[in-house]
Amino acid sequence: MNSLPELSVLVPKLPNKGRNIIFKAEDDALTLIAQELGVETTIRFRAELLARPWKRGGMALKGHVSLLVNQACVVTSEPVPEEIEFEIDRKFLPTGNTLYREQFNDEGEMVVDPDALDVPDEFTGDTIDLWQPLLEEVVLELNPFPRLPDAEISSEYRADETEMSEAEPTHNPFAELNTLINKKNSEN
Repeated sequence: MNSLPELSVLVPKLPNKGRNIIFKAEDDALTLIAQELGVETTIRFRAELLARPWKRGGMALKGHVSLLVNQACVVTSEPVPEEIEFEIDRKFLPTGNTLYREQFNDEGEMVVDPDALDVPDEFTGDTIDLWQPLLEEVVLELNPFPRLPDAEISSEYRADETEMSEAEPTHNPFAELNTLINKKNSEN
């Protein structure tokens, strides 16, 4: 089975100023990327990254990723081209590193600060495979419901709006509570 081309970084060998990584996928890699992403085709994939040392034994990854994919339209199943461009900024720390610790309250619940920086990714060994974080970021950028601009659902599959408007009103679970509250308020 084919695998994605190597795109990894040996963290202990990173120079202090960092290492530039420029990757442009060729035809075989484009097919594999499409399979990994679950899209019909990947037409272009390019990443311009800077990997540099971060904290004790960690790595910071910043850069720009651009790609062009075809996804199936949710209405017609025809290909929908989608151009995606985004900036990536991820941090990595070796497993067991004490620089980052999850915080728990007295009840043992994890405390999450929404304003804090993102939690660094963990890695084992001395090499980080960049495919996982890159593909994770791409998946977050993909349109979950790609649709051609003029695609419409056939009328035979649409709900009949007259039937919907004539349908029985649904029971309101708070109707009795509202009646009691109104009754109590009128007595006062």
